[in-house]
Amino acid sequence: MSEPSLIKVPTEVQGRVLLEKKESSSPQDLVLALHGYGESSEHMISRLRPWVNEDLALACVEALHPIYLPNRKIGHSWMTSHLREEAIIDNLKYIERTLVELRQHLSFRTLTVLGYSQGAQMAMRVVRWLEGDHLIAIGGELPPELLEPPLWGTERLPKSAFLAKGKKDLHLPSVVLNKNLEQWTSWGCPCSSIELPGAHRWLDTWADDLEEAKPPR
Repeated sequence: MSEPSLIKVPTEVQGRVLLEKKESSSPQDLVLALHGYGESSEHMISRLRPWVNEDLALACVEALHPIYLPNRKIGHSWMTSHLREEAIIDNLKYIERTLVELRQHLSFRTLTVLGYSQGAQMAMRVVRWLEGDHLIAIGGELPPELLEPPLWGTERLPKSAFLAKGKKDLHLPSVVLNKNLEQWTSWGCPCSSIELPGAHRWLDTWADDLEEAKPPR
């Protein structure tokens, strides 16, 4: 018996973005935040809300794929290994449409793409292949596909990259963070890094610890 044929079907999935801003008569800096595996947009809003002021707006994007967590709560994932390249392209198109929608709600002068854990890898893809003036990547290593020609979009560089990890993070050893920093630098992107207290799990103090990375830069 022959193997069944695979038919890939393009479709649309409803996305969800939380926007927090203060009224301003002039363009603001926008931080586009991408959460980690099993999290939601509410997680990033609560963590980064102290950054919001008249000059800085915060938009937290929720990954398209809901999952049940062991405690039966619902979290979200950016992708798995299954149809990985297709998921990367879908996510980039999702972020592109998100930015179009956000421009209907506010005028922003700079775009900083911030990602945590699985969202950090997605943030790197966004600034490398889509859009972004600055990158803040926390607890995520450089995706291997960024060393290859773009799966989608056009190869580009942000004006700066800021990489961070917890000092005790076993998912992202310091040697890997340093290699990632060297790679961004070799591409011609000004890059700096910091090791934060704790391990991989986000700590309440991190928003303050990342103050030097916060726009404007």
